[in-house]
Amino acid sequence: MDLTRPGRQAKPHESCRVSVRQLTPSGLSAPVGDCLAEEAPLQMRLVALDARGEPQAHPLGITLRTPGEDLELAVGHAWSEGLLRKSSELRETESCARETGHSGELITLFMESSADPDVFARRLEARRRLGASLSSCGLCGSAGMDSLLEELPELPQTTLAADTLLAIARHPLHEVAGFRRTGALHSACLFSADGQLLRVHEDIGRHNALDKLIGSLLLENGERALTDASGGVVLVSGRISWELVQKCLRAGLPCLLARGAPSSMAVELGGRHGMLLAGFLREARLNLYCGSQRLSGVDA
Repeated sequence: MDLTRPGRQAKPHESCRVSVRQLTPSGLSAPVGDCLAEEAPLQMRLVALDARGEPQAHPLGITLRTPGEDLELAVGHAWSEGLLRKSSELRETESCARETGHSGELITLFMESSADPDVFARRLEARRRLGASLSSCGLCGSAGMDSLLEELPELPQTTLAADTLLAIARHPLHEVAGFRRTGALHSACLFSADGQLLRVHEDIGRHNALDKLIGSLLLENGERALTDASGGVVLVSGRISWELVQKCLRAGLPCLLARGAPSSMAVELGGRHGMLLAGFLREARLNLYCGSQRLSGVDA
């Protein structure tokens, strides 16, 4: 598939206008306009040939997301869960709008006919053990989480200047456009090794925002884009969950920062694979949970 072809979906239409009234000690105000973050279901599926050479559609689940960048979301999601391991495995995609008119309410990914059906069947079986992907919890009921960690790429030996990491930590996530309008969107940002902001993706769900970032890289230049990005830093709003660490590992992104704290499973997984994880970002400090070997310009 030509992952760099033009004409991909536009940026998200992340907000809608509503009328609200404010309650204060003085009583109810007159109605005023307000922006809400949009949230709508997206169905994702993947079509691949079975052992008999027949095309079979496999549901990837339904996620509640901010409409827009649905192709990036679907590709990033399939990559993060290990269903796609090479960009060349993806032949084409299809997006269908339904009665509500949202673009891409059904996204279909078509695997190349040359993809090994037995290999894909093993990947799919691991995926079937996972729960549905929802905006508040991307791996609800996932008894087989460890199956997602098969054949992870080796992380590069990325190092970062401590001053650069602190500068990235000061990035004003509250000024990201969608959050500024709605106060309800999470963001996933990619920075270069020298602290330059390269891209920002927003969604009602943290895991969706990161999938959109990963998918956008793959659609831009396949695995080469992931390799180029591996020297940088991912910054996310909210907390760091096990799932966000797993997504970064699958994409080969070794440095992850968050405004909030990581979970115990996130730190255990990140530390085991040599990731740099930092949280509780403040103006002049952060908490480093693992990965100090990736810092330069500071005493260990």
